Amino acid sequence: MSQNKLQDATLLLFSTPVFIYNEYSTISDIHNTTSEQLDTRENIGGNLTSNKNNVLDLESYSVIRSRIMSGLNEYVNNVLCIDLKHEFYLTQSWLNFNPPGSSHHRHHHANSIISGVYYIDTVETDNIMFVSHTTNTAVTNNSTLEINVTDYNITNSNAWTVPVKTNSIIYFPSTTLHEVSPNNSDRNRISLSFNVFVKGNFGSASTLNELTL
Repeated sequence: MSQNKLQDATLLLFSTPVFIYNEYSTISDIHNTTSEQLDTRENIGGNLTSNKNNVLDLESYSVIRSRIMSGLNEYVNNVLCIDLKHEFYLTQSWLNFNPPGSSHHRHHHANSIISGVYYIDTVETDNIMFVSHTTNTAVTNNSTLEINVTDYNITNSNAWTVPVKTNSIIYFPSTTLHEVSPNNSDRNRISLSFNVFVKGNFGSASTLNELTL
């Protein structure tokens, strides 16, 4: 008589939901950002940020805005399965220009719920790195003991690099630390970052935590 046996399994509990939206990554068109590159400021690492922080409100960015909202709906509705009564909306959007040799320092986005990046012009080696806030999230990342591993993967790492492509979009919780490695190509890396907040009714009167935003 055969006996039922539970299958071995690894559960990645309480993970950070980073959503890679490649719906438009096969499109070869590169959006023209010439005018926006004339009005920028320099950040840590030598990259440049547009002084305009609502570029997705410009008519010339309407197609990109539509793509971002399409991916956002997929993320909140089908990945996170958030109740449809909550309405997510864009609060800020700005361009990032990484000249050859420049990088983007480690940071997170305050005063928003979801953040993301639309990649306007990339090369094959471009990527974004996500970093855990704590070194104690995995056995192999204990802050008091250095444990050697033979192969890094998402179960034993506190940082992970995600390759990116032109016209792809990445969404992640705004509290997630992220950074961009130096641009080793001979042309500018161009991306568009955005923040998202939410409004609607939250909680309930019966549980004494009702809130309307």
